[in-house]
Amino acid sequence: SSIILAPEKKYEIKNNIVQLIISLFLIFLLLLVIYLGISTEKLILIFVASIIFNLALNFKFSVYFLVFTLFFSFYINYFHLSIVVSSILLLSLFFTKSNLEIKDLKTPFTISLIIYIIFIIPSFINSINPGLSLYKTLNLFAMILVIVTVSAAINRRKDIDKIINFYLFLVLLNSLFIIYLASVTGKRVFGFPGVFFVDYVGLGSIISVILFFFEKKIFQKVIMSIISSIFIISLILTQTRNAWLSFVLTLFLLFLYLLFSK
Repeated sequence: SSIILAPEKKYEIKNNIVQLIISLFLIFLLLLVIYLGISTEKLILIFVASIIFNLALNFKFSVYFLVFTLFFSFYINYFHLSIVVSSILLLSLFFTKSNLEIKDLKTPFTISLIIYIIFIIPSFINSINPGLSLYKTLNLFAMILVIVTVSAAINRRKDIDKIINFYLFLVLLNSLFIIYLASVTGKRVFGFPGVFFVDYVGLGSIISVILFFFEKKIFQKVIMSIISSIFIISLILTQTRNAWLSFVLTLFLLFLYLLFSK
């Protein structure tokens, strides 16, 4: 009997084949450039092009790469690297989702995001440099782009769990690094992502606490309790009081939700 593939699966297989061909071509081109001894700038250009092609043809890979870039303090013309990478998500969405419709772009946050944007608009009136303010607002649109595209392309619980686990893994690595640095230097440290890590570890702490409460297996509960403890210790070592207050307040609201939702 023959196996009938869904249109979405066929589209994914086609993209994977195209991605493989392009990757092999770029590898060949890279080896040729090295052999001919062409400039470093062209090597970098080919390397960047290979990343963009691979991201555009594999949405899940794009999301993982975006999460990965969050943990490196690298900027391109005012914008963090993750902001630049997020723009590729839209391109990747159209490449990888064959039956995309307008309704797929709606999320549970759509109305909230629209209201948020409306309340931001008046701030441009008092801006000393409206053009620069509008330019930097691209950070906000990048966030919206990530929410919309990820909601449209990834809807399986299994895939969402993998992304969350990958995020928690990176937070854990940097948390351990912070604990090490703080113990050696005795100074205020943030690790590889810089000061933004206080936001990452705050979110990671809340997620790990939620997983602790909802996990049914004892072993998994123990693991999540250890991870949560490491996150909280690293958050304390950042010496950022605003982050501490945000974490405590969110934790309090979480406990209220768990208490009254039963």
